[in-house]
Amino acid sequence: QWPPLMDSISRKGKSLRLTSIISGDSCWVFEETRQRLYDHARSLGLRLNVEEMALEDLVAEMKRTKKKGGAREWLAFNLMVALPHMGRRADRRRVVEFLTLAKDLLVYSAGDKGIITIGDGEAGGNFANCPEYSSFFNSHFTHYQALFESMECNFPVYLAEARIAMESLFLAPYVSSHSWFQHWQDARGSQPLCGLDGRRMSRDCLIEAKEIVNEQKASYKVNFQKENENEIVLEWRGIPIVRVSSWI
Repeated sequence: QWPPLMDSISRKGKSLRLTSIISGDSCWVFEETRQRLYDHARSLGLRLNVEEMALEDLVAEMKRTKKKGGAREWLAFNLMVALPHMGRRADRRRVVEFLTLAKDLLVYSAGDKGIITIGDGEAGGNFANCPEYSSFFNSHFTHYQALFESMECNFPVYLAEARIAMESLFLAPYVSSHSWFQHWQDARGSQPLCGLDGRRMSRDCLIEAKEIVNEQKASYKVNFQKENENEIVLEWRGIPIVRVSSWI
């Protein structure tokens, strides 16, 4: 997702700073990814800085910059949660904590100049809609059944072994009644995030997403979900799989 952004920023003659927020369950190779980003930025002539730090350290840095009268940055927070390829589920409380700090940082350091985008692959979306474990279980069962069916229908027969490997690596770890029950218990204690306003997405984003999933020939559908059109939902035969929303 970064190359198109980097290309756009380079054509505007601006610099770009990418900060990876350190997470206790992080399992990716930061140095390798940073080098690839630097290589691409160099080919574009883009001034790029890639770093890794805790969110609390970023907040402290922004406060110091503001006290010194430094230039304000336009901030963009990008949060991906429970997408199938991630291999593990984030603690919902930590997600809310991250979004709360990000919202406060936008107000304090950027003067409301920024954006928060959220990609959410969690079954059910809103846990408030599942006060009982039975409804929570049913939503998860339906969600993962749709994921398995979508992969089976869209993988060619000669790639059956590759599909089974992907299912085993990326989907099977999520399918567990024991972990679902634990996740439901943990999620019930989390507080919903308040104070964010939806940022309307353009029709171009929707049209591009529809072209990517090849709506006319597949059983995937992409539509706006919220009334103010700040959330796009990817569905498989009417079942939501991934939600992407934009907030300010």
